[in-house]
Amino acid sequence: MAEIKKIGVVTTSFPQTAKGYAGIFVRQHVGWLKDNEIATEVVAAGNGANALGVRRVRHDPALFYSEGAPDYLAKSYRGYLAAATFSGRLFAEVRRAAKGWRGGFAHWLVPSSLAIPRHLPLVAIAHSGDVHLMSKFPMVADQIFSNFLSRQSRIVFVSQGLKNRAISLVRRKSRSLLHARSFVCPMGASVGIAKGDPTHYLYLGRLTEQKGVRNLLSSYQASQRKYPLVVAGTGPLRENLERDYRAENVKFVGAVSGEQKDRLFSNAAALIVPSKRTVSGRSEGTPTVVLEALSRGVPVIASATGGLVELPVTHYVPTAADGLANAFTKFESFSRNSPAFTNFSWDEVGPILWRPMAEMLAN
Repeated sequence: MAEIKKIGVVTTSFPQTAKGYAGIFVRQHVGWLKDNEIATEVVAAGNGANALGVRRVRHDPALFYSEGAPDYLAKSYRGYLAAATFSGRLFAEVRRAAKGWRGGFAHWLVPSSLAIPRHLPLVAIAHSGDVHLMSKFPMVADQIFSNFLSRQSRIVFVSQGLKNRAISLVRRKSRSLLHARSFVCPMGASVGIAKGDPTHYLYLGRLTEQKGVRNLLSSYQASQRKYPLVVAGTGPLRENLERDYRAENVKFVGAVSGEQKDRLFSNAAALIVPSKRTVSGRSEGTPTVVLEALSRGVPVIASATGGLVELPVTHYVPTAADGLANAFTKFESFSRNSPAFTNFSWDEVGPILWRPMAEMLAN
């Protein structure tokens, strides 16, 4: 009996344990493929054992599962050496695995999509950090997109703004083709049912300028909200933020995990995601913490930037002076499990991502 050819999924982020959330949308994408009887094989960054049936590729711990590749590369040229070393390992592992593949999905354009052999149909998904990184090297970005356009491929962007930015990176004569060969589709998010009674609003993430937490704290200090704000996470701004924004209605708890994280989500009235577009042009893609919150039944209040625009959350304009305050007021007029928080389920997103792959396989 002939071996069934698989669909490869190459990614730099995938949960490392059954309860992990890093790259959870990639795992959910793979789950949808398997639920629809599409044989898959995953190659992902990771330094542990091949848990969850994934082929793991060793990497510098700072590169993917902590601050993230763009931040690490911005801090030190050591990051570029680590990225080059990882890319070589990834390419080698994918070449070995792809002998049994009939097509491939790549989450993050670089290096994931470049690792998939050119003779295979490719659906490459851009999540923001990859396009931001490519924008630093316009000539390289143009070559990478030219590589995509010269093979059997389709490109998915998690937001319209991200697609527009990518198109601006290629030569004018290639822009119409890139536009035609790409489309916008946010990642899936299954909305669960809230468990506990709300006692606080929650910010959970890195304490950096891009995350916009300083703007959140400034707005919160000057407001009279229904619940106090819990700030969970660490980062380069932590010491300054804790010094500058001491208040009875703001509590810093540092990095959280396990049961402490579960409790914070369980009793959160909403997750607050105040991310902003940085001076360098970087914006959010589809933040894992948003998908995690929605899967737990926790509503989200988020700035209308990057991939957040496409998600089923209460939005506000981050540049508006009273944007966040108005978002809180709007949110507090809803019930916690309001129908306003619709379901971006994988039953909807999965077929959208599969359609171009099916078309290419049929040709």
